[in-house]
Amino acid sequence: MGTIGTGIVLIGFPSCGKSTVGRDLARRLGRAFVDSDQALAALFARRLGRTLSVREIFRNVGESEFRRLETEALKELARDHAGAVVATGGGAPLQAENVPVLAALGRIVYLFAPLETCLRRMDAGKGRPVFLRDRATAERLWAERDAAYARVADIWVDAGAHTVVEIVEAILRSAIRGERPTNGGGSPGLARR
Repeated sequence: MGTIGTGIVLIGFPSCGKSTVGRDLARRLGRAFVDSDQALAALFARRLGRTLSVREIFRNVGESEFRRLETEALKELARDHAGAVVATGGGAPLQAENVPVLAALGRIVYLFAPLETCLRRMDAGKGRPVFLRDRATAERLWAERDAAYARVADIWVDAGAHTVVEIVEAILRSAIRGERPTNGGGSPGLARR
């Protein structure tokens, strides 16, 4: 999908660690870090003169308009932030028109975390978005998204039970240095291609 030497695009389910890992990865690489949700909120504020959170924007404009704005924000990122580390919103890779934009931004890294891990992190932080409060809905969305993320990713990294430092190292080894992912003993490690 994406090309080596360009940016790194982190995709995954909400609360898998995209922003936390992205900030640390960007610092290690000496690159800019951009959160696509923040870019979307800035785009919305420029257009409508109102500053709202991503959740508030979604609630106010509905999913269809939200996804249109998200695509527009991603295109701006591709134009203005070459080489950056980008953390996407959880739904961004699900839109077919976003996939080539994400690939243009760089190597696409899927930060995999089990549903239980993501829900636990949400509950410990800002809480769950409305669409994930129902257990059956959360399970269905996680399964659908897991398959979609795996299809578009260049690299898959286990972000469920590892430290940020370990996850960043796995990304650096696979996405930047081009090393075959191992756990040190020759078997598959944190990252897969």
